[in-house]
Amino acid sequence: MYDIVHGYCCEYDKNNSPPLFEYISWKIRGNTAYS
Repeated sequence: MYDIVHGYCCEYDKNNSPPLFEYISWKIRGNTAYS
């Protein structure tokens, strides 16, 4: 799971996509809350 999120972070850095970053942040928060 971490590798997938990290991959998305890399794509965010390359594409500079705020919506994607917000989605990642929300996903990370959700995973952290339920972990």
